[in-house]
Amino acid sequence: MGFNQIKLQNDFKINVVKYKNLSAESFESADEHFWSDWLNTLQTVRNNDYKYKRGTVIYGDVKDGEKDDRIIKKQRNDANILYRSVLALDYDDITDFIGLNDTIHKQLEGYSWAFHTTYNHTTDKPRIRLMVPVNEPVSADDY
Repeated sequence: MGFNQIKLQNDFKINVVKYKNLSAESFESADEHFWSDWLNTLQTVRNNDYKYKRGTVIYGDVKDGEKDDRIIKKQRNDANILYRSVLALDYDDITDFIGLNDTIHKQLEGYSWAFHTTYNHTTDKPRIRLMVPVNEPVSADDY
């Protein structure tokens, strides 16, 4: 299935820390991506029988942690979040998907944003993740 590649006139970078799964110790990589490249990556449809086949991400950066006298690279937990570069909001139990879509378009007009369906999304019970990149890092406390 082909998609039109997203190209932005005023592209910018976001930070993405990738994990293999929800485990705090499953760090995979930390990279800077152009927002358009990240959106193009998300266009790739993947139907998996395992929720974390694609892994999971934190938009921002995470510091190393420590457990049992060993360093855990980018240990995934709230205390280690340094900042967020994208606000991510999950919408579950959506009763009016078209209304929500229209509201998002209206309220975020003039801003860069995107949403994608989440693993448990179905036509009857839509679920999405709204992503809104920010122009400067947001501290963990402010997030």
